[in-house]
Amino acid sequence: MPSPFPGMHPYLEAPEFWRGFHSTMIPALHAQLNRTLPEGFAAFIEERIYIVLPDIYTIPDMVVIRQEPATAAKPGGSALLERTADASETITYYPDKIREMFIEIRRAGNSRGKVIAAIELLSPLNKLPGSPGQEEYVVKQRDLLESQIHLLEVDLLRSGAHTVAVPKAAALGLSRLAASRRAWNQL
Repeated sequence: MPSPFPGMHPYLEAPEFWRGFHSTMIPALHAQLNRTLPEGFAAFIEERIYIVLPDIYTIPDMVVIRQEPATAAKPGGSALLERTADASETITYYPDKIREMFIEIRRAGNSRGKVIAAIELLSPLNKLPGSPGQEEYVVKQRDLLESQIHLLEVDLLRSGAHTVAVPKAAALGLSRLAASRRAWNQL
């Protein structure tokens, strides 16, 4: 069945797809930029690391879906170890390191050059209110906007809080639409 959303991956926001997408998209953008940037400029992949608790954004290593009933051992030289599940088990969760790549465009130079622009591909954690990912991103966003460095934000996600620097109405083109309606009404 063809995708009901032509031109986009309808499940991109699921954690099991997002990490793979993000980790392949940034290097692809990096490679394309370095093929097309003018002489004297280069793109570099950088990384932001922060810690999250497992309940926020965890991709399990294993999931138990159902338990099969015990079967009798079959002859043939193999051993079968049967174990019933414990009534309860304590599992210790450790904080997870999240690594998010981004791109910096710099003037070519001896010491990696001056940063001209940053390109950010927003993640689900960047858009989750109160998460370490959003807190880290908003601080970086503010620092970049207060500097001379250009910021290009790419948000391919439908869910989550509006996090890009451009006001939501402007991003959706509503301010232009409202202005053209006012102009039309004045005629």
